[in-house]
Amino acid sequence: METKKLFISVMFLFVLLASLNMVMAKEGLVNVTSPTDDANHTSFTVTCTYSNDTDSVMIPLSANTTFSQDGTAFAVTGFSCTATSCSASASASALTDGLTQNISCIIGNNTVTSGSDNNATNIDIYSSTPSCSFTLDRANVEYMDGIGVETTQGSTKDALTTLTYNWILFDAGGLVQDQFNSSAPTFSLEDFDEIGEATLSLIATDGWQNANTCTNQTISVFGSNGDAGVIAPAVTSITTGSSSNSTIIIILIIVGAGVFIGAGFWVISSAKK
Repeated sequence: METKKLFISVMFLFVLLASLNMVMAKEGLVNVTSPTDDANHTSFTVTCTYSNDTDSVMIPLSANTTFSQDGTAFAVTGFSCTATSCSASASASALTDGLTQNISCIIGNNTVTSGSDNNATNIDIYSSTPSCSFTLDRANVEYMDGIGVETTQGSTKDALTTLTYNWILFDAGGLVQDQFNSSAPTFSLEDFDEIGEATLSLIATDGWQNANTCTNQTISVFGSNGDAGVIAPAVTSITTGSSSNSTIIIILIIVGAGVFIGAGFWVISSAKK
C-alpha cells in the first residue's frame, strides 16, 4: 500500500514538473531587438532574443518560429538560432509598404512555442528607392533666350513618401549658373548668357533622404546668327567714308569747272572791248 502511494506521489510530481516546464517555456520572454525603431528599411535582419532558463530542451526550430508584420507572417532567409536568440533576413519584397509597422516573432521547438513580447514598433518600410530621370524639350537654344526651355519630369517615388528636387545648371565653363528646387525649373534669359554647352543636373531625394542622381542633359547655346560659338554683333548704322568723299569730289569738280568756264567767258568779253 505504501509502495503504491509512493509511486502515485512520484508520478504526480513528475507530471507537475513537466506541466510547469511547458508553461514556463510558453511564457518565455521574446524581445525583438532589431530592426531599430523609427527608421526606414528596405531590408533588414530580424533578431529576436528570448529567455528560456527553465526549459533545457527548448531548442528553437525554424518550422515553428515565425516572423510577422502586423500579424501577417512574412518570408525570411538565413534563419539561425543560438541558445538566446534567433535571427533571419527579410527583404523588401517580402514586406508590405507602410509607416509605423509592427515586427514580431514567435519562437518554438518541436512541441511548444513562446509568444512574442516587447516587440519593436514604428518601423517604416518601403519597397522601392526613388528613380531619377528627366528630358528636355530642346537641345539647342539661342544666346540669351532660354525662357522657352522646358523639362519633363520622369522621376518616380514610393507611394509612402514625396520627392524633393535639386537642379543645378552649369555654364559652358563648368561653373554653377543657377539652381532650382521645384519639380520643373523655370529659366531666365540670363541663364544662357555664355556660348557653348550648358549642363543641367538633377538629384531626386525621397522623404527618408535616399537620393538618386539623374543622367545630366546638355544644352547647346548658339549665337543669334545660328553659328555655334559665334555671337552676332549688334546691328549699327554705319555711313562709309569712301562714298561720302566721292560725292564731295564730284561736286567740287563741277563747281570748279563752272568757275573756270565763267572766268574764260569774262576774259574773252573783256578782250573784245
